[in-house]
Amino acid sequence: MEDLRQSHSDSTIGYFNRVPVLVFRSGGIVFGADIEDIVEILDDESSEIEELPDTPGLMRHDLVGFTTFRENELAVISFNQQFSLTISLDNSMDDQNDQVIVVKNDYGYLGIQVDQIDNIINLEIEHIDPIPDFVESLLEVESLWGMGKASKPTNMLSVNEDGIGDVIMLVELNDILPDDQKRLIQTTTYSKLKNMSETSTPNLTSEP
Repeated sequence: MEDLRQSHSDSTIGYFNRVPVLVFRSGGIVFGADIEDIVEILDDESSEIEELPDTPGLMRHDLVGFTTFRENELAVISFNQQFSLTISLDNSMDDQNDQVIVVKNDYGYLGIQVDQIDNIINLEIEHIDPIPDFVESLLEVESLWGMGKASKPTNMLSVNEDGIGDVIMLVELNDILPDDQKRLIQTTTYSKLKNMSETSTPNLTSEP
């Protein structure tokens, strides 16, 4: 397996031998995402998601709905669905809505819905290890690039007296979907789906 710590240490943020990551939880697992991939975090009040119109041709496993971001429609996918995770019991009993992380790629902005968001931490490169084969096989997600260990406690992370912290699964948010699905989802708007659902059943599982 490629030494992913080295590839990240060669990047701009790795120049300082640490990676600033946003810590969040989904499906009861704590993840970390490079903040350079993140444009904005939408809070509960600004991330109300419109349900999809009745469009059977759309791959609903990938797209959960739309919200408004910078006065435009923002497609939102579910992190849990992409990783085949089940919402944690703590979050299912929480009155707060899921939060949305906004990322940007070649096709525009994309919203990624997660269970809970913690804080931004500086993760030292020396505390990052490659993903073990058994974990990679279990989650079957290629966008995971490493496993980090916290050096300071947060709301979601703890560190024991020996300085050993909880494990953070490091994920490349822009690699969750393949390019063809990103293009399809991000170039499809809620208004377009609504208009099409009122006139016919669209076939959105293939490129127009």
